[in-house]
Amino acid sequence: MLVGLPIQQAVATSLVVIAMNSLAGLLGHLSLAALDYGVIALFVVSGFAGIRGRTPGLLHPPGATAHRLRRLCRGARPLLFIDNVGNLL
Repeated sequence: MLVGLPIQQAVATSLVVIAMNSLAGLLGHLSLAALDYGVIALFVVSGFAGIRGRTPGLLHPPGATAHRLRRLCRGARPLLFIDNVGNLL
C-alpha cells in the first residue's frame, strides 16, 4: 500500500481510526442535542445481528450453488416489485 503496511495491519488501523472518529462524533453530539436512543439501540442490535447472521452463511449447504442462488434472487424480484410498487408511485 502507500506506506508499506501489510493489508491486515492497514485494515485494522483503518478500523481504529473509524472507531475513534465515531466516538468523537458521538461525544460531540451528546452535548449539543438529544439523541433518539431507540434508533441507536436499533443500530447496535442490527450490528450484533449481522455478526451473528454471518455464521449460517459460512456454513451454507453444499447444494447452494451460485446458479441456484441467482435463480432464487431472480424469482424474488417480481415479489419485491409488487410489494413496493405503491411506494414508487
